[in-house]
Order: sequence, then C-alpha cells, then structure tokens
Amino acid sequence: RMAAAMPDAASPSRKPHGLTDAQIKEFKEVFDLMDKDGGGSLSIDEIKQLMDMLGLKMRPDELEEIMADVDLDGSGHVDFEEFLQVMAKPQDLPYKRTDVMRAFNMFTRPDDPAGSIHPQALEEALLKYGGDKFSQNDIVRLVNGLDLTAGGFIEFEKKINLFVNK
Repeated sequence: RMAAAMPDAASPSRKPHGLTDAQIKEFKEVFDLMDKDGGGSLSIDEIKQLMDMLGLKMRPDELEEIMADVDLDGSGHVDFEEFLQVMAKPQDLPYKRTDVMRAFNMFTRPDDPAGSIHPQALEEALLKYGGDKFSQNDIVRLVNGLDLTAGGFIEFEKKINLFVNK
C-alpha cells in the first residue's frame, strides 16, 4: 500500500514548481535567448521584446504590472527561478496550439519530418515575418541556440507543447 505513494521510476522527476528536468532545460534555452546581455536575469526591456515577439502589445503600465508580479524579490529584474515560476503557471494566450502548429507547418519543407522544421527554413520564415521586430543576428542566434535532432531538424511540436496547452 505504501509503495503506491512513491513516485514511479519511469515518471520524470518533478521539481517544486511542477516542471520536469526536460522542461527546465527547454525553458533555460528560452531564458538564455531572451537574456540578450547575458546578465543572468531579464530586464523590463528584454521582457517587452518577448511580449512583442509573441504578438502581445502592451502599454508601459501593463508591462510594469507584469514585472511587479513576476519579480518576486523586487530586484527590478527577473531571474531564472522567477521565470520558471511564471512558466509553470497555465498561460492564457491569445492563440491555440493548432494555430501555432499551422503557422509552423506553413514553413516546413515537404521532406521535413512531421512536427519538425529545418533550421534554415525557420530562419528564413523569421527573417521574412519577424525581421521588423528582431535583427538578423537575433534570429540567427535564436535558431542556432535550438537543439537539433540527429537528422538536423528542430522538433517544433515539442517546443510548442511547452508553451501552449490548448
């Protein structure tokens, strides 16, 4: 009877915020990409860039409110632990998983494995549709920072599942 309460050895280990080691690793990649100055924390400007990238236009007062909610220690910056606390909460995003999948699938090539995209195709799409929000260097850095499969592809479906639950 007591053995039933013990965690299953096959289940991924979960941390206090409920994220698995694999999820934490993925979020660390995102955090590091957002942390443009490499300071180990996110400034309000870096968070604004993320919101812009996600298509969430925010007024300065809204951004400051978000920052106050996320910046648990009041340092004026969001460190990785604070970032994880936010990412562990269910997100109410203005788009659904199917919308994001459809957008990625528009840029995949016919020979790309299902749920995956070639890094060059992603880079070209980001340059074409996000070049007004991000520099070419930022886009190249983003794409180069993503893990690739043994075949050299980015498994976007797994990354989408991290952020979008619906």
